[in-house]
Amino acid sequence: MSEPDFRRLIRVFFAKIISKGNVQPYHGAGEHGKDTIAIVDPILDPLKRTEILFIQVKVGDISSSDWRNTILGQMTEALNTAATGYPLGFSKDNPRRLILMTNGELQPEVHNSIKSWNENSLVPIEVFDNKGVCKLFEDYGVKAGDFQALMDYAQSLNL
Repeated sequence: MSEPDFRRLIRVFFAKIISKGNVQPYHGAGEHGKDTIAIVDPILDPLKRTEILFIQVKVGDISSSDWRNTILGQMTEALNTAATGYPLGFSKDNPRRLILMTNGELQPEVHNSIKSWNENSLVPIEVFDNKGVCKLFEDYGVKAGDFQALMDYAQSLNL
């Protein structure tokens, strides 16, 4: 699957299942570490809090070089997003989550670096590799046969 298609699939999953449509694509120049921002619908949170998810999507395995030279900086930028980078009506005062999603795997050095980040940061990086993404979809009843319908839905939402 190409990176644009994988990004679109992730966006539409969050739009349809988690965010009740409140998803904003940001991929491109000036994205600052977030391909997508999704708002978790407070009805889905037992504490009725609105969380802001900064989602970075990558295709393929993530090497230590990819992590050091690109992704780590992107995740840092997402964490430090200025108030103007949030969806209308939301701010840095809302709980934030940093999410890295890939249809590949992470090299052991990358796992170690993320573990170190998580031990030293108030906002940990949550990683969904190929197995994690599949499990997430499975947990919400999304099957491979549903992908085309989801992609069509993404097109209707301009995601």
